Amino acid sequence: MKSWYKIVIPVVIVVAAVGGYLIFSKPQVVTQPAKNNQVQEVDKTASENTSAAQEAASADTPDIVISKENLHMSDVPLPDKNVVEKVQAELFKDVKKEDLEKAKKTVHELHMSFESGFVYEAENWIKKYSDPNSPGWVFWEKTGTIEIPDYTEKVYNEKDGKWYIQQLEEVKTTFAGKTAFADDITKAQELIDEAVKNHDIKSLWYAHQVLHDIDYWVLNYPIQYPKGVAAPPDWKGVETYFGTIGVID
Repeated sequence: MKSWYKIVIPVVIVVAAVGGYLIFSKPQVVTQPAKNNQVQEVDKTASENTSAAQEAASADTPDIVISKENLHMSDVPLPDKNVVEKVQAELFKDVKKEDLEKAKKTVHELHMSFESGFVYEAENWIKKYSDPNSPGWVFWEKTGTIEIPDYTEKVYNEKDGKWYIQQLEEVKTTFAGKTAFADDITKAQELIDEAVKNHDIKSLWYAHQVLHDIDYWVLNYPIQYPKGVAAPPDWKGVETYFGTIGVID
């Protein structure tokens, strides 16, 4: 597939990725998100959707631990190649090439942003956002210059929760009329909104899973990393599917 982010991971990149992967943050136990058949109606509020999905999931899924090592823990079987290609053919039909490439790039970059947040020590979302009272949540609540005494010096924040949601809204517009895919995008938006409103790291964790499935198993399938291109923060993700999206049945 044409794109700068198609990847075949070189041995050097793999070693570097694994090396950085061994530093773990303090874990937090949560319950896995809802599966495909538990996706809520898109016209409900973000709070209703996320709460219902998580309650449904808690009845039949084991607890997981939010940690770097568990970022791509999933026992859901990988989608069948023929199924994915059929979904792509229908989804990409009548979409302008430049719009399609932009949507692919946008979702991939958002996915990598979430992945970096959970993996890289410098960003360390697990440490920053496990506490709902952490002052760091202000970076999800507003853009512009932010200074928090005893927490951070004056910095300029370009991306808050609304920015992520707007980026996904533009992707949704590209595929107007494709209801199942739009529902999956909406699910990611609602989880981000829920995370910001309630200072809830679980919702960020689940939003990553939805973005992951949309990126690797719908828009940018099959994922390959060309020689010389840096691997994603956690390269094992290319072999993981969470089963969070409804566009792939």
